[in-house]
Amino acid sequence: MLDDATLRQLSKTRGQTLERLRGVFNAGVGGDRIENMLYRLIGNKDGSRDLQGLAEVLQGRNVKLWVVSAGTNNLQKKKGLVDADVDKMRLLLDTLLKISSRTTKMLFSGLTYRTDIGDQLVDEANEKVCLLIMAMNQEFGYARIEYLPPVADLDKGQHLADHVHLNERGYQMWAEILAPRVMELYGS
Repeated sequence: MLDDATLRQLSKTRGQTLERLRGVFNAGVGGDRIENMLYRLIGNKDGSRDLQGLAEVLQGRNVKLWVVSAGTNNLQKKKGLVDADVDKMRLLLDTLLKISSRTTKMLFSGLTYRTDIGDQLVDEANEKVCLLIMAMNQEFGYARIEYLPPVADLDKGQHLADHVHLNERGYQMWAEILAPRVMELYGS
């Protein structure tokens, strides 16, 4: 669930050959919070304006790999990722896996650093996500979800286009760790 802007930037990275994998579906939208992703996934059936969710459409489609990048837009300046947002993250990940076969894997890309949120809060948010993933994998009885840490040597002064979005070099650095792992998981 990478947004189009992210995919465009990843495809521009030098040194990486990114091709559209057969059967890849991108459901991401930049600026989304976890609850926006859930709305698109679950839909709306309140009668006023019915909207079919992607979960209903994708159920039984034999998805091999989910790549999820979520939560950065939920970070709060003083609190980081609050427990209610971790609960929403669990619902998002659980919904994706429930509509998938038992062999479907998920790669969760860690939350990236921002100029308007302290690094410690981002680190704490990533720790919360790691704990969530470990708990979910324990419930499954095997590792269905893999955590991919954010770019370790990201320099916010050099690798961000604004307060939150990676610039071309930042995306290149991310692609250098993301793309090989996607190919390994997608191919296995």
